[in-house]
Amino acid sequence: MRTPTPHLSMEGEVSHAMNVLFPARQFACPVHGSIEASDLETLVIDSSVFQRLRRIKQLGNTHYVFPSATHTRFSHSLGVMHLAGRLFDAFLPSWGDTRTPRAVQEACARLRARVRMAGLLHDVGHGPFSHHFEHMLVANTPHGPARPLRYGEWAAKAKDFALPPSWLREEKRQEFLNDALAHEHYTYGLVNMLEKWLKRAYGKAAEAFDAQGLCSLLDERLAPSPTLVHDETVLSRWLAPKNGDQANERDVNSLHRCLKSILSSDIDADRMDYLQRDSLHSGLRISLDLRHLFASVSLEWSHTSGRFVVLVKPNAVGAIEQILIARKQMFNQVYHHRVTASFDELLKISMHYWMRETGVEAPSTLQAFLSLADEDVLRELTKLTLNADVEHESHERLALKMFLTRTPPVRREEREVPTSQAVQLCSDLLKIHRDLGKQDIVQVNLKEFFRPDRDVIASPKDVLFVDTGRSPVPLRLSSEVLQSSAWREARTRVVANEPLEASAARRELKARLALHVGCVLPTEKEPAAARSQRQQGPAAPKPKPQVSKRRTENPQPGPSTPAQRPARRRRA
Repeated sequence: MRTPTPHLSMEGEVSHAMNVLFPARQFACPVHGSIEASDLETLVIDSSVFQRLRRIKQLGNTHYVFPSATHTRFSHSLGVMHLAGRLFDAFLPSWGDTRTPRAVQEACARLRARVRMAGLLHDVGHGPFSHHFEHMLVANTPHGPARPLRYGEWAAKAKDFALPPSWLREEKRQEFLNDALAHEHYTYGLVNMLEKWLKRAYGKAAEAFDAQGLCSLLDERLAPSPTLVHDETVLSRWLAPKNGDQANERDVNSLHRCLKSILSSDIDADRMDYLQRDSLHSGLRISLDLRHLFASVSLEWSHTSGRFVVLVKPNAVGAIEQILIARKQMFNQVYHHRVTASFDELLKISMHYWMRETGVEAPSTLQAFLSLADEDVLRELTKLTLNADVEHESHERLALKMFLTRTPPVRREEREVPTSQAVQLCSDLLKIHRDLGKQDIVQVNLKEFFRPDRDVIASPKDVLFVDTGRSPVPLRLSSEVLQSSAWREARTRVVANEPLEASAARRELKARLALHVGCVLPTEKEPAAARSQRQQGPAAPKPKPQVSKRRTENPQPGPSTPAQRPARRRRA
């Protein structure tokens, strides 16, 4: 029988009966080895909300370029949960020590469980084709998608989708309501719905599931739950004893920001997992020194700034820079590959066409959202393409057929420029290639590898500091990588493709469609009359002409006469 780990056994939120009925589970992972899930985490993993991630690919269309990149959000979420727990233990290595007060141990156990659960559920809102699901979250009109939907207007239409008003921070309420509808909003709605399901099915055994607290660890605009604030207050008093028994709100907020950095920062668990997992499945091997990093970070009270910070030892700055460089390498070579970007553009056009033709809108209920996965959208797109006609198709249907047959457009030119020059470059490329007619331009954002708040000398959002022996220095000022121009200037890759019509002819799209839909293509030399005759069916047999039996007087030797037969060579 498996012996539970000390950390998981101290959660104290699941009864002994639940431990017997639903024992903790272990998952084999090619990246992290064995991943252990607690009792409550096992219940969440077995739910339909989380099982749907088995049908959502982690990298969308990337497997068209890297065939092995077919891993799913399911395995990625398990890895994030595992690394989130390891980061928490690295931040507070002595929380489970016997000399630590019992109240602090219990509070830390609950905080660790919440951090792991937030890592497990951080991606449940991803729709078909992962980030490309945002293309469906638009206002559908007869003339095509006009504008993105706002969370406030969609929540008013979809009642089970709306979050309780108490979840929103008062100063961030309007910003959250005006935010464009994205997969994060579906994540918060699903976590809220999952809490109701668990407590209705398992009662007190599921009381440890704190939906509001989990979502507040994923989005700073959401207020933490009262139980989460209580545990953070207990931990704050223990880590900063000089403040006395009264922990002020600033201390709790800074501690909450440090715990949130486990899931969203330069060294968060999400980034650590997807860099290793995506590189493994794409064939681009990278190496991260996570063991050294975990041994060199800690959550400390800074007397200089008067708040909690994540302190990094100087010899671990290289391990953090290794993560940053690996991320840039993956973006350049895998995530924003030019062929993948072309497939993404074809998919975007195809999804807009499908939504306009069928009247499909963004899922207005969470149950409808749970029924959507990659293969469901592919099945609906395939229904719109049942013929091999290419010459008389519209631009949208041509893009749809090229996507379904995995036929990328032909590239004409590719450049990488600062983002501020991308629009002008697109205009210049259109002028240069006027002879091509309509030009298909694909802009691939290579991301900003820095945040604007890093340019502020004394930013209150800084969490990562380097221990220099005197006063901690922000990581952004201690890392040579973050100070380089590659991280201080956002760049965009602009790919200019041939028009789809020209690319379809050059790539022989008609023949590829014949293989895809099983059609019989007419040959080019077949006359139109014979083609229509073949399509109408077999015609009545014609009468044979009568041949005269009288021989001609001087018959001409035919090609089969001995006079015109070539002489055969004799064998030696």
